[in-house]
Amino acid sequence: MNKKVLFLSTLALTGALFVGCSEAPNNETYVETTSDLLVYARDAGTGGILTNAQVTLLSIDKAPRAVDAVGNVTYNNLPVGDGYSVRVEADGYATVICTGSIKPIAAENISIVPNLVLQAELSKLGASVQGSIVYQNPATTDIELLPATDAKVELRLSDNSGGCSFEKKDFHGTVTADGSYKLDSLPENTSYILYALPAAFGDVNFANFTIPSLKTGLVGSTVTNKQESYSNLANAIEFRIISASSEIGTADSAKYTFSKAVNIEKVWLNPIEVHIGNAKVAVTTVWSSDKKNLAIVPVSGTWEAGNKYRIVIPELISDEASSQKLVNDGDYYVDISTVDLSNSQVTGVSYNSTTTALQWKKLDGATEYHIYYKPSTATVYTFIYPAPSGVCNRDGDCSYNIAVNPGASYIIAGYNSRGLSTFSAPATIPVVN
Repeated sequence: MNKKVLFLSTLALTGALFVGCSEAPNNETYVETTSDLLVYARDAGTGGILTNAQVTLLSIDKAPRAVDAVGNVTYNNLPVGDGYSVRVEADGYATVICTGSIKPIAAENISIVPNLVLQAELSKLGASVQGSIVYQNPATTDIELLPATDAKVELRLSDNSGGCSFEKKDFHGTVTADGSYKLDSLPENTSYILYALPAAFGDVNFANFTIPSLKTGLVGSTVTNKQESYSNLANAIEFRIISASSEIGTADSAKYTFSKAVNIEKVWLNPIEVHIGNAKVAVTTVWSSDKKNLAIVPVSGTWEAGNKYRIVIPELISDEASSQKLVNDGDYYVDISTVDLSNSQVTGVSYNSTTTALQWKKLDGATEYHIYYKPSTATVYTFIYPAPSGVCNRDGDCSYNIAVNPGASYIIAGYNSRGLSTFSAPATIPVVN
C-alpha cells in the first residue's frame, strides 16, 4: 500500500524518536490518503472458499477479476472515499453487491487509512418455494374458498450480511388455476417476504397482503408455505413500487411505477439518489401528472453504456390522508445496455483441447454470450449455455469450459436486452482416432 507523507520530520537520538519542531507547533503530520480494498468470496452455507468467483469494482475497474486460491481479490491504492461497490459472482450462486467506505482514522497529528475488507457470502441457487392462495367468494356469506387464479406474487429477498445485498432481489410468479404458485432458482437458506399483489376476481377487487419472515430451504428442496387467503377488499391497497426498470439504454429513463400517488412535495426531505460506484450522479426526476410514475434521467442526457447504476428510492409517503409509507424502498439496480448487436459478430471462436474450453473475443455491448451446439450426427444447432460477460478478461479474451464431445460443433452469439448478434463461425471439437 502506498502512503503519502505530507510532512514528517524526525530525529533519532540515543534510541529515542524525537519529532522535529517548526515555527508552528504540532504541524508535523503523517497522513495516509490511500488504502487497499480486499474482497473475499465464500460459500454462505459452508464458509468454503469460492475459487471460481469473480469480482468487479463497479465504475472504476469494469473488468471482472478472478479470485486467487484463497478466494480473494485485492485492489491497491484506492483513495479515501465513500461507497466503494463490488459485484461478486460465481456460477451456480446468487450474485451480490457489496459496499463499503475507505475512511481515515486520525489521532493527534497522525492519520492512517485501514484496509477495507468486504466478506462476500454467496448463496447457492436452486431452492424452490411453493404454496397456495385462495379468496373468499364474495357472492356468499358462507365460507367458500376459491383458487386465486392469475393473482401475482412477488418474493423479495432480505439483504444478506456483511454490507452485501443480492443483485437480484425480486422474483415473480402467477397463481395457477388450482390456486398454487411456485418460484424456482432461489438462493438457499435465505429469508424473504412474500407479497400477494392486488387482484380482481369477477367484479370484486381485493387488496394485497404480505407474508413476512419466510425462508428458503437447501438447493434441490421445495419449501411449502401454508395456504393464504385474500380477505380484504381493495380499500386498503399497500403503497409500494409495482414495476421498476432493470435494464435500459443510454438515452432511456429509469422508470418506476407506484401503487398509489406519491407525495412529491415532500420528496426533497429524503431525496432520490443515483450512484455509480462511490460517486453520486446528477439526475433529473420527472413525475407523471397522477404522481404514480417516476422517470429518472441523467442531467447530461445519457447514461454511460455498460455500467450498473444504483438507484436509492427512499421511504416515500403516499399522497393521501393516511400518508402510507412505501414498503419496498431501498436500492434498485439498473444495467445500461444500449449497443445494437444485430450487425456485430462474435469472432475468434476456437476449441482449446488442453483446457477443454471454448475461446472467443469479447463483443462490446454483450451482457451474455449464448452458446449453441450441434453434435456430429445432427443438422441444426440448439441452445445449451448462457455464459455471463464475466467469462471475458480485461484483455478481451473469453473462455468457457464445456463437456468434451468429439465431432460436435459450437457457435456463439452475443446477447443484450436488444437481442442477439450475428452468430460466429463454428468451432469443432476434433475426433481423435
